[in-house]
Amino acid sequence: MQIFRQIVPMAFFLIAILGLMAANTQQNSNRIAVSNGKMRATKEIQERLPDPVKCKVLKFTLYHLSRSNDVKKIVNEGSKFNAEVRAAIASSRVGDEFQFTEIRTVCEGDAAGRPVPSFTYVVK
Repeated sequence: MQIFRQIVPMAFFLIAILGLMAANTQQNSNRIAVSNGKMRATKEIQERLPDPVKCKVLKFTLYHLSRSNDVKKIVNEGSKFNAEVRAAIASSRVGDEFQFTEIRTVCEGDAAGRPVPSFTYVVK
């Protein structure tokens, strides 16, 4: 009975997170289908910037949603993928989603960082 009391709240918590991610994904018009090979070859998100030459990424958050509905949240400083992000991408399979959110950049002439719209890679 004790285990049941611990598992049920966790199940509701996971269902809530997955529901929020699904709602976010449906609202996100920046869904990009990408092959597994191309996803694994990606080393940074610099090309997604408004002007990659004059802007640089300060940080972003990656949500890796696997086919088994496991959700992994990874915070990355800078545009180059850290070891945790690279490991998540290396373990990707067809059907996995990578949601890049909370992307903060700084461009020439900016006094402070600016947000960049979120986008999602869907491994095909």
